[in-house]
Amino acid sequence: MNVVWHGNYFKYFEIARCALLKRYDYDYPQMLESGYLWPVVDARVKYVRPLLFNQALRVRSRIVEWENRLKIEYEILDAESGQVLTRAMTIQVAVDAASKEMLYQCPPVLWQRLGAADPAVDAITQAVARPDVLRGQFTQEKQVSGFKNPLRSQGQFVVARKHGVIWSTLKPFPSEVVVTADRILSRQRDGSTRVELDARQQPAMRSVNAIMFALMSGDVQALSSQFNVEATREGQGWRLKLTPKSAMLAKAFQSLTLQGDRYVRQVEIVEANQDRTRIHAAPDRLRRWWRWLGIAWLLLLLVLGAQQWRLWSQESRIDTDILALLPQDAHDRLLSDVTRRIADGSSRQVVVLLGSTDGAAAKRAQAAFAAAMASDADSALLVPSGSIEGWFDDARAFYAPYRDRLLTPAQREQLQQAEPAALAEQALGALYGPMGAPRLTEWRQDPLSLWPQWWQQQAQGSGLRLGDDGLLEAEGKHWAALQFDTPGSAFRLDGERHLDGLLERAGQAAKAAAPDLEILHAGVPLHAEAAAVQANQEINTIGWGSLAAVLLLVWLAFRSLRPILLVAASLLIGCGVALAVTVLVFDKVHVLTLVFGASLVGVAEDYGIHWFASRQAEPADRRWKLLRHLLPGLWLALLTSALAYLALGLAPFPGLRQMALFSVVGLAAAFLTVIFWFPWLDGGEIRTTRFAQWLGNTLERFPRLHGRRPVAIFLGVAALVSAIGIARLQSNDDLRSLQSSPPALMAQQIRLSQLLGMPSPAQFYLVQGSDAAQLLQREEALTTRLRELTNDKRIGGYRAISDWLPSPARQQADAALTARVEPGVLAAVGEAVGEPLQRPAFAAAPLSAEAFLASPASQPFRHLWVGNVGGQMISVVMVDDLSRADALATLRGAAEGLDGVRWVDRTADFSQLLGHYRKLMGGLLLVGIVLVFGALWLRYRRQAWRVFAPTLVAGALTLGLLGLFGQPLQLFNVLALMLLLGMGIDYGIFLIEHRGDASAWLAVCVGAASTWLSFGLLGLSQTPALRAFGLTLLFGIGLVWLISPLFRPPPHDLPPS
Repeated sequence: MNVVWHGNYFKYFEIARCALLKRYDYDYPQMLESGYLWPVVDARVKYVRPLLFNQALRVRSRIVEWENRLKIEYEILDAESGQVLTRAMTIQVAVDAASKEMLYQCPPVLWQRLGAADPAVDAITQAVARPDVLRGQFTQEKQVSGFKNPLRSQGQFVVARKHGVIWSTLKPFPSEVVVTADRILSRQRDGSTRVELDARQQPAMRSVNAIMFALMSGDVQALSSQFNVEATREGQGWRLKLTPKSAMLAKAFQSLTLQGDRYVRQVEIVEANQDRTRIHAAPDRLRRWWRWLGIAWLLLLLVLGAQQWRLWSQESRIDTDILALLPQDAHDRLLSDVTRRIADGSSRQVVVLLGSTDGAAAKRAQAAFAAAMASDADSALLVPSGSIEGWFDDARAFYAPYRDRLLTPAQREQLQQAEPAALAEQALGALYGPMGAPRLTEWRQDPLSLWPQWWQQQAQGSGLRLGDDGLLEAEGKHWAALQFDTPGSAFRLDGERHLDGLLERAGQAAKAAAPDLEILHAGVPLHAEAAAVQANQEINTIGWGSLAAVLLLVWLAFRSLRPILLVAASLLIGCGVALAVTVLVFDKVHVLTLVFGASLVGVAEDYGIHWFASRQAEPADRRWKLLRHLLPGLWLALLTSALAYLALGLAPFPGLRQMALFSVVGLAAAFLTVIFWFPWLDGGEIRTTRFAQWLGNTLERFPRLHGRRPVAIFLGVAALVSAIGIARLQSNDDLRSLQSSPPALMAQQIRLSQLLGMPSPAQFYLVQGSDAAQLLQREEALTTRLRELTNDKRIGGYRAISDWLPSPARQQADAALTARVEPGVLAAVGEAVGEPLQRPAFAAAPLSAEAFLASPASQPFRHLWVGNVGGQMISVVMVDDLSRADALATLRGAAEGLDGVRWVDRTADFSQLLGHYRKLMGGLLLVGIVLVFGALWLRYRRQAWRVFAPTLVAGALTLGLLGLFGQPLQLFNVLALMLLLGMGIDYGIFLIEHRGDASAWLAVCVGAASTWLSFGLLGLSQTPALRAFGLTLLFGIGLVWLISPLFRPPPHDLPPS
């Protein structure tokens, strides 16, 4: 059947053709009701009409001719069975200028369902995938006559069925070609238009555009209208060779060859002049891989969450020990172990002193305090560990068999020099006196009353002045002492004042019994709880304050709930993963790590904010292209920030390494959350708000520094200000400057230590011996010198386990001395009273270290006995009252010439170590500056200085401001400058990667503001180390934020990457 249409019928045919070709299988009755097909079916093909209302049909058509007329052959088939219902029919349309113009109004993409009669072509058509949007990468090899070597290039392409083709060449020379139904646009690297062809002015361009579409999408039917097709199948693949039908195309192309499977993999174009272009295309699998990566990330988070739930449900993983932040001396592992054991010895003890001018009132207060503690709901937090009176009774019973070998130096000298008759006379005088000498045993066991004197000296040596009622007497008051331990299962560090509240309630009950009562309490658990409470407050202030500020900025910038929820999710996931990994690596996380990690909120949000700031300028369907565009800059920003944080771990400070790991993992987790999840979850539109427009436009208000003179003037002024401040900058590496316990608690600790004569745990003698006997002998040699210093009032006293456990040699010598003297005294007294007196037997073997350490008598002194470490027996001797200016030098000299004795001053050692690493990290900072600039040079070449200069100038000005404000330079200031080097570079990178982009400046401003606020809040911390961090970055981040726009390049200097 031949139907020839002219004039107005052509318009109806085009409407029908365009509608039919949108679907392969369609419902004719529905389309008839819509009015599209009635001119065709009702007026021209009446005998087909009965079929249309009963079955779904398929049209197979082919353009036969396209010159001065349009000639189309088609058949109508049953859509289900494929049965041909009509014979081949032909439609011919006379193509005049007016008709051709109407024909152009039908988009070329709608021609892609025109079929071919060749079964092989039909099969290939069915095999090729037809997504609405196809993305991929390509490599192109072009052989041009006159060139010996082929011209190779690489890039990306996007084929959108309803929009057009974007052909982006990335290497070696960036350019972009955009093909739509109406035009061909060629853009250069800087975004300027090089060539623009409008199809409305050059109608033949539509045919070229259609061919471009068809080639990239594998549209065989569209190509068959312009080319003769030779199709072959090769396994799962196929190959098509196309030769032009028209003379006009033959002038441009000799042949086109396509190869592929579900997608076009290779296109070879042979031009009429024999130039040959071969294009290899690979569909973009980013979405598919990204979906699986996003799912894998979710599963990993779930596994980490379950594992952490199990760990934290078993015990608290919070560490508050300040010594845990300090380095372990790899060259002196022995000293590190000793320090740890000393700390462990008192890590769970709490001591309470109740003082009153009335001894009876102090005793009543002691009973009331103990009763209140026992009846309190939190009584399990502090368990009584015994009283001084109870310990004395146990110790006296333990030492009784060894009384004969416990002598003071004065007693030893007296027994060696005195005549037996004089000693007997002394014993008789005491025996017949009205009051009698105080005694702790039967008279026969100690006829010379040596043991009470020994106990008295031990009490004086320990600083304790016990009265007859068992109370301490000092400062005109009677003091009752109570000691408690904190069971590990009950001790909680959750940011609440459990111990302090318990002691406060018990203190109120005690004050009811003694109104003038003064209460002092001290102990490591109290400092730990105070640190936890302080950390909890600072985490709330810094962490939640930063989060609130970030979310407020996000709301102002985007005025949408979706950015707030997604950015908050990335931050919470970042902090949660950082905590989990830190606990897995270190087993515990220090409370200061949590405080420092709270400031991570102000850094990790940069990735999410940068995403949404860029999304404001992009529709939702281009978010995958946006991801590719942002990834290089985001990766580089993550890398520089991570390197800066990792630099904290270069110093052998466990606390800093925890902070470094926490920060790097947190940043990486937030980054992965953004790139893996945001493209899937952020599917809506992000409108541009007035605040975002205003903030983005402020970039143009910053002047650019051009030319040598403006740059030189600016740098000169900055150098002058920096030099003035740096000249006033003083360093301070004293470890005590890092003390962060509340002043009131520290004052009570110092006062209680003075009353009880407690020594400093940071200065002590380390004594070594091959066995316990040698160790004790060396200790006794040391205590001989310390006793002289004590008698001269140069030190307040000392604590040595050899005073309670004499060496075997001394025990034997003293036992022999008393065994020689005391029988004569007993005989003389017995003769005077007319009664024979026999000396009782004492222990045959010397008191051993094992027996002593296993007894209750050793409980207050066990921390002095370190034991076997590396095959050596170790003990420590601690010293009281180091308030004298020359005390440390005197004590250091007391150890000279004594084998196995070493003076240790951990405070001075750590202070010296802090100074050493401050200088070392300063040197590494200079090395880092050179390395970072080198990395920037590789990417930006002559523009690298513009990225780098803002951070360098901001760092110098920060040092100057620290000096002008009187802040000392510490290790933590230097580490903060290293952090500034990593984070400050990001702003320059974003501005130069997205040059002149208001959305990039919006992201920089919002990110910098939140980072600046986070570290500004960190500057309010009560922890000196964190305050130094925060103050340095408060200055540094603010300065680099303001300086970066000044150094951005001119519009023509550096195109975007």
